[in-house]
Amino acid sequence: MGIGDHAVVQLRDFTGKSCAYLWAAVLSIWSGAGCSSSTWRNSNLRLPVPSALPQILSNMSFPATDQLRTEHRAMERLLERFEGELRDPQGEGLLALAKTFAEIQKHLAGHFAKEEEVFYPALAPSLSATDTMITKLIDDHSNVRETSSAFGVLLNLAPPGSELPVSLRADLSSLGWQLWNFIHHHIEEEEQGLLAFADRSLVAEAQTRLAVQMMGK
Repeated sequence: MGIGDHAVVQLRDFTGKSCAYLWAAVLSIWSGAGCSSSTWRNSNLRLPVPSALPQILSNMSFPATDQLRTEHRAMERLLERFEGELRDPQGEGLLALAKTFAEIQKHLAGHFAKEEEVFYPALAPSLSATDTMITKLIDDHSNVRETSSAFGVLLNLAPPGSELPVSLRADLSSLGWQLWNFIHHHIEEEEQGLLAFADRSLVAEAQTRLAVQMMGK
């Protein structure tokens, strides 16, 4: 779909679907339509982005927390692929590993921006002054970024599609597993902590407002 095209959404098509399904559909339409610079028109609303989006999401009762969980599931699918490719990072396997790592970096950049610029600041005033939940999650982000950067440096030392020396292969595997663990740990901590807190403390309208703000990141 080109920049000047429109994605037409029939709300009746979503009747009875789960929130996770709806988020996946909306995110797919959003990215496919290039909505950051084009118009997304609902067949009934016929409103420009982003003015149509809050009403569409509000009609669907879409929590911002479901957006983050949907992105977590997408990251877990990438990590599953990453895990397999770490086992033999040579030749064609090295090319596949580099491609998956690039996808992980892209996903993390957008996801962390949503959390750090929108979601965390919105939840911070609701937490007690001594609560360290958000501080720990930001520390998780730092650990992931540092490990990802180090892994990228090692990956750049290996010519594409080459056979790696044993020492470099071992270092690459070690850092890769460390990155895998950091991301999985962060997802688990966030879903059991801050996302669960947000589900308890935010009303539907506040969840929708956050969802729309995060989609702009």
